[in-house]
Amino acid sequence: MYASRWSLDGVTLWTLVNRGATDYTGRVLAPDAAERSGGRLTPLTDVPDTQVAGVAPASDTSEVTVPGRGIAALLHVAEGTPDPAWLPDLLTAPAAVPHDPDARFPHRLARRVPAPTHPVSGTQAAPVAHTSGRPAGAVVVPAGEYVLTVRYRARETGMYQGAPYVDEWKPLPPRLHDARTLQRDGVLATPVAVASAEVTNAQFAEFLAATGYVPAVRHRFLAHWPEGRPPAGEADRPVTFVDLDDARAYCAWAGGRLPTEDEWQLAGEARPDLFGVDRPGPAVWSWTESEHSDGRTRFVMLKGGSDHGAEGSDWYVEGGRHAPDYAVKLLVPGLGLARSAAVGFRCAWEVPA
Repeated sequence: MYASRWSLDGVTLWTLVNRGATDYTGRVLAPDAAERSGGRLTPLTDVPDTQVAGVAPASDTSEVTVPGRGIAALLHVAEGTPDPAWLPDLLTAPAAVPHDPDARFPHRLARRVPAPTHPVSGTQAAPVAHTSGRPAGAVVVPAGEYVLTVRYRARETGMYQGAPYVDEWKPLPPRLHDARTLQRDGVLATPVAVASAEVTNAQFAEFLAATGYVPAVRHRFLAHWPEGRPPAGEADRPVTFVDLDDARAYCAWAGGRLPTEDEWQLAGEARPDLFGVDRPGPAVWSWTESEHSDGRTRFVMLKGGSDHGAEGSDWYVEGGRHAPDYAVKLLVPGLGLARSAAVGFRCAWEVPA
């Protein structure tokens, strides 16, 4: 049995892991533990109805059943501390989830997540497009079939599907972090125009002024803007510290959408001077409308490369500028943590016949 403990503002949580093959039922706190003498102590596995109703059960509430090869938890709310608003839902939610005695993580296929019909726009209504036309200089990708070669760096997370079996990437060199290629094919139903450059700080500021956009989670949003404005002298630099939903909201307001990774690459291979290693101006990675999920892990493909390059370890994501055929798989953790100083975006527009 292994346990970890966290405590904040009168609420303490223990997470419990049973590495054995048989179930464990018993006390997990010492008889003289302070949390047993006052406040509310609640196991978070197989919670009986009496606990949900707030009535102390007859049995010792420090007793917890942890299934073999499984996990459990124990929560304590100190005396005089009000129950957190999220506690009732936390207590009732497990009852709706069928128990699965298999604690392993089965393989799941990752699938492309369709682009939202109404892009997430934080606390505002879906932004109204301020233009229906694409900007001058956008690179038009013709409709039709295509075949692409994609270059990437092998990592422990795999690429389009889940992490490979451990023997597939050990020993680490040369089987992990090595350069690989794959082939992608598809069909564009209509021509697509992809912007020749990333959205700038000034353009994003115009979007904010016009829509009053506020993201649902503000953590790290435009973290490089002092006092909510672009830094002096950086109006024409690519906007960064924006996540996938921020980028989608801007492109919808601009009358378009994010390009898919394939559209981005096709445009880049048509004009490598605007998308590749020698593209002008500051370089950042680009969000694409190529979000995937296997129901457990969410990830998005980035294109382009950035001027920033972390050095000192092979585990850092590769920096520098890259050709249009290069892609990086970014795991998206949510809560604003994907907003980065090295990631911006371009918009795309479907071209009418």
